[in-house]
Amino acid sequence: MLDVELGQVYSTDCNMIDFHNIELVQGAFQFLAESEFREWLNSENGKPLAWSECVGFQIPLVLGGKDEPDNRERCNMEVYWSICAQILDQTEPLPEGTRMERLSVEVRR
Repeated sequence: MLDVELGQVYSTDCNMIDFHNIELVQGAFQFLAESEFREWLNSENGKPLAWSECVGFQIPLVLGGKDEPDNRERCNMEVYWSICAQILDQTEPLPEGTRMERLSVEVRR
């Protein structure tokens, strides 16, 4: 399992089928932030996400964004993952608390 915002990878002893059918179902609160997602979904009047969408942070956590409902938005998943990967790549080697004056994001097509 991958946390795209923080660049963390988690592993499990389950195979893919058991992970999806058991672990994610029983651990939806832990793995999928289910309560936060439902709160966000209610703020969107219940409009479901398209297959190409995800819920992302307007200001990424690694750039000082808050893990709060007001900082979440509907995003194109491919674009969001690309931007998060580029931000993590540029910030990963920096010590915590480093002030950044410039960050660039490349549009890849």
